[in-house]
Amino acid sequence: MKIRQAPRLRFFCLIAALTVLAVRDEPHASPAVPQCTVAGLSSLGVRDMRIVSATQVPAAPPNPSYCDVHGSVTTSGNGAADGSAGFEIKLPGNWNHKFLFLGVGGLAGSLNPEANRSDVAQSLTRGYATAITDAGHQAFVLDGSWALESPGVPDRPKLVDYLYRAAHDVTIAAKHLVEGYFDGDIRRSYFDGCSNGGRMGLMEATRFPEDYDGIIAGAPFLDMRVAIGTAKVMKQILTLPDEINYTGGVEFIASPRLTVMGDVIGRTLRGAGHLDLVSKKFEYNEATELITGVPGPGCAGFVGWTCKTASFDEFDPRPGNLALLLGSGGVKFNPAGNLLISASVLFPLTNAGLRSRVTTVIGLDYAF
Repeated sequence: MKIRQAPRLRFFCLIAALTVLAVRDEPHASPAVPQCTVAGLSSLGVRDMRIVSATQVPAAPPNPSYCDVHGSVTTSGNGAADGSAGFEIKLPGNWNHKFLFLGVGGLAGSLNPEANRSDVAQSLTRGYATAITDAGHQAFVLDGSWALESPGVPDRPKLVDYLYRAAHDVTIAAKHLVEGYFDGDIRRSYFDGCSNGGRMGLMEATRFPEDYDGIIAGAPFLDMRVAIGTAKVMKQILTLPDEINYTGGVEFIASPRLTVMGDVIGRTLRGAGHLDLVSKKFEYNEATELITGVPGPGCAGFVGWTCKTASFDEFDPRPGNLALLLGSGGVKFNPAGNLLISASVLFPLTNAGLRSRVTTVIGLDYAF
């Protein structure tokens, strides 16, 4: 019996293969991306967003070409009058469907990111659309004068924007712009910030947990009183008078692999006297103390903000010379080859008014 269907089958497979090739050769119809212009981006109609400039930045390896957008977002709600927060958004040509918001440091006021430097440097290279805000005002990073409309009168919209509102409102608007520009969904959103940027991240996590899938909050400062107290101590340390440093020590070779050592480390600061740790109590208004670091005359003249009482530790100098003397004892051990393990204990011989503390130090060295 003869079967003559094979030629038909081969003919059918040939037609199917030609059809697949035709589909593969047909170019993809990519979505129409708005032009990187003020008019093009404004046409996306993002609510409360005003586009000021849009620049197409050419590729500069390792970074791809990207659209650099500047503008402002009208902030509103949260018990304060409307404000305005500046922003910068970068839209890379190799977008990976992810969004990264960068925090700012200090008292904000600029578009300089305070985040992991590696993350900032690689964000565009890896295809992240990024955004950053000045948190509702323009000022030097350590200038808190923006927090007051006039002496004793807090600028509530700017304070609320700085604390949490600006980051949230710019996040929402920036996401709409990114999705509208690329005509695609954001699959993952991340926040990355350090210091004040870390604080911004924690505020996002606390108040608006739906904004981000992940938050990197590095070294967040949450209490301005602590920062102020630390600054006062550092100022005292940095302005101390002439000093004399001295050290002496002895080593005893117990065996070819074991050495016992002892040291005395001394430091005398002439005219510095003793430093006493004292606790001070004061009244402050949360609007000015937490933002500007100026307690002011109690809470008088501040309407609508909580009056608080707090205390903080501060070093007070006493007349005379400040003498610090430390003792150190330990061992060095060479278990094999070029490996050296050391362990020692530091202990105060005189503490000059500072609290006594014993510190253990362990070291590991290897010579190549």
